[in-house]
Amino acid sequence: MCPRFCEQQERSKCGSDPHVHRVTLPQLWTRKQRRGENMLFARIPPSAKPSPPVVSGPAGRVSPGQTVSFTCKSHGFFPWTITLKWFKDGNELPHFRTTVDPKGESVSYNLSSTAQVVLSPQDVHSQVICEVAHVTLQGGPLRGTANLSDTIRELKISDTAEILVALLLGPKLLLVIGVIAIYMHKKQKA
Repeated sequence: MCPRFCEQQERSKCGSDPHVHRVTLPQLWTRKQRRGENMLFARIPPSAKPSPPVVSGPAGRVSPGQTVSFTCKSHGFFPWTITLKWFKDGNELPHFRTTVDPKGESVSYNLSSTAQVVLSPQDVHSQVICEVAHVTLQGGPLRGTANLSDTIRELKISDTAEILVALLLGPKLLLVIGVIAIYMHKKQKA
């Protein structure tokens, strides 16, 4: 996008002109001499929408009960000010770390945010959502999602069956061995 310029002799006149947007960064004002007069130029930077957020999780599957990191990235927005929120099943996550780069002035910025989520077996049907709001977005915030079913390692039927067999047959097996031991003991006395 090409920057637009306004030309005024004083800042106050430029700020009151309805066709000129207000500029808050003082370094965007420059003075130039033209035909013997001091002129003040205000450069209005272009605005740019952020890219749709992309959410990524761990590379491999993780067992329930573990804490995993999810990362949200969006790029190419201007101005710098942007709002990000994380959600899990519609509930806002309170703890996450977000950075916007570059740190100084630029015509375009990039966002990266990381949230920690503790997985539970019920999360197989859950989503993690990264929501980005910016002044350039007229239709509301942009959202990126990750399905936790892609992250959670499900128990295999064979693992479950082994545990179930041990739990159900363990006490019965002990009972059978006990009955046989008592029978053998009484048989030897007789």
